Amino acid sequence: MKFDNTLTVTVNALLNTGSIPFLNGEAGIGKSSWVMALAEERNTQCFTTTCNQLGDKCDLTMAKTVPIPGTDDYMQKFFPSAMIQKAIDYAVAHPNEKPILFLDELNRTTSDITSALLSLATARMLGNVMLPDNLLMIAAGNDKGNITPLDSASISRFWTINVLPDYDTFLRVNPDLNKLIRKTLAQNPEKYLLCKQDENTISDDVDPESLQFTTPRTISSLSRWLNEIPREDLINICMLATSTGTSNKTEIYEIITGFTGETEFSKVLLSNLTKEVETDKLTMKKKSASAYSKKPKFLTELETKITIDEVVETIEEATLDNVSDSLAYTLAHIQNNKANNDPRIFETLVRKLDARKLAGKTLMSLQNAYTLPSVDRTVVDRIKDLNPPLYNLLQSLTNK
Repeated sequence: MKFDNTLTVTVNALLNTGSIPFLNGEAGIGKSSWVMALAEERNTQCFTTTCNQLGDKCDLTMAKTVPIPGTDDYMQKFFPSAMIQKAIDYAVAHPNEKPILFLDELNRTTSDITSALLSLATARMLGNVMLPDNLLMIAAGNDKGNITPLDSASISRFWTINVLPDYDTFLRVNPDLNKLIRKTLAQNPEKYLLCKQDENTISDDVDPESLQFTTPRTISSLSRWLNEIPREDLINICMLATSTGTSNKTEIYEIITGFTGETEFSKVLLSNLTKEVETDKLTMKKKSASAYSKKPKFLTELETKITIDEVVETIEEATLDNVSDSLAYTLAHIQNNKANNDPRIFETLVRKLDARKLAGKTLMSLQNAYTLPSVDRTVVDRIKDLNPPLYNLLQSLTNK
């Protein structure tokens, strides 16, 4: 069943009867976010206990032997884990609400912890601590991987349903989803929301289960990265012609597949991104070209310097933007610019520009100037001799 309105209506009715839904499905398909959204729709709170983070049963019950006041005797007292105690406290403090205790990763823990959690589900008690009547429970687990299968007695304590991601629900719980990802998913949501690498492309010595794949969780992570990175930096990464390591993949494809695996979704996303970047490059190139019409004040200042020492000292004290903009202007007007007639300025600008610090609009402006017809083979070779790292960076972006 998908994470759609039918599931929401069904689970709400189950919770109201005191039943415990068990959501079973692939890792990362949105079980946790769906339960949290459900609690929000019910105008209450969700308290998540991630079961596979519990070391043993003691982490769940926190049983301690404490003295009985006024006597020489001792008794055993239980202190539920912090999140369960928060759920209990909230339920007691809000008797008109029905908060949710969410037992996540129920079948990815040890058998003794699972046993204690199952007792919690049926007896509604941890040691001698009772759960409030208004505290509801939902459980979830994975259907494959490193799991501990629940036996028939355990399964019978739950209403069990195999769940799948739903496109409309995913969009609803991810209002800030990156526009490019939204566009890519819309092309084939049934296929792209949950997909793995084609088994025919996987080496025999590689376990398919160990490979990254596309799920709502990994898509959301990629979306956050795309929303965070400055557009100019993203364009520069996309333009890198070099491959990384021995994988023979471009930098941007390595980044995308690090999130969502070598799946059909990743390939289509890369294609859509490449088309957008080409459009953005043309727009930014036009803006950069118009910027070359006005000589930077810093370059004018450099041209007043008499000695090479004065030129070097002025450039060393300048900002990265001043040096880069001056070099970009010089490249754009290299056939008739005074800086070209005075090689000291051009050569010092090239030598002193730190390629490792170039990024965003600064790099884009310099890169666009480097692609202009005025920058002939002689100029390119001169940059290569003066500053190999800068030459390598510009070549990787332009392949001139």
